[in-house]
Amino acid sequence: MKRDELLLNKINVLLRRVNAPKYLNKFGPKKYTLAEKLYALFLRSEWKSSFRRTKKLCDELKISCASKSTMHYTLDKLPWQFIKNMLKATIIRQVSLAAVDETTLSRTRLSEHYMLRAGIDIKRRETTKLSILADTRSKKILAARFRKKIVHDIKDVKYLLKESAVKPSKLVADKAYDAEWFREFLHKQNIAYCIPTKGKVEHGFYRKRDKVDHRVYRRRAMVESSFFRLKQLFGHSVSCITARNMSIEVFLRLILYNISLMLYVI
Repeated sequence: MKRDELLLNKINVLLRRVNAPKYLNKFGPKKYTLAEKLYALFLRSEWKSSFRRTKKLCDELKISCASKSTMHYTLDKLPWQFIKNMLKATIIRQVSLAAVDETTLSRTRLSEHYMLRAGIDIKRRETTKLSILADTRSKKILAARFRKKIVHDIKDVKYLLKESAVKPSKLVADKAYDAEWFREFLHKQNIAYCIPTKGKVEHGFYRKRDKVDHRVYRRRAMVESSFFRLKQLFGHSVSCITARNMSIEVFLRLILYNISLMLYVI
């Protein structure tokens, strides 16, 4: 079976797991199923192309693809909870060790003509931030949070653990996550952790008693490997303008990344 057929089959499996409807729109013509629309959006992410070029390439390759405006509509109307559930549906086993980290994504520089026509303020577009929780064994992404602006790494970690598809038995992180309240939180959640401290420890009940297992800490490199693979596959930037569409664009990449692992693991 060809890889593109496998990808479409995996999309259908995920949609069944989240109890998604066959069609996104309740009214009007139903020419393309939700799976076919998502398939077109995944192709756009994989080809790192615009909506218009994605449609053109699909026509040249004789791939059934919705129009440019339909892809725009699908991206705008996809429910946010539905996207998060799709990411969770790619995880089907327990996780013993997870790693957390963050990276930045640049925002594509638009032409001044388009920015003036669209009424966008002509200035340097700020860098965005992506935080993920990844399984160190399979390198699958368990949870993610995208922010339009840069914030401290530790602000997203509670959200990641709450939204994770499965609860990891142990967490490994770098010194940016060295905080007494965070260690106490993990202890109450019955999650073991491996977090090095910053310099000499003078305060903190948990920080004073922690010892770093360097063999476990080396597994943190797996989350860096996931970031490298993500940027290698889909690029270092996002092209959408609004915060919601940028978030969905990034999450579609994460879902496709996990699906690409499923194509060979499952």
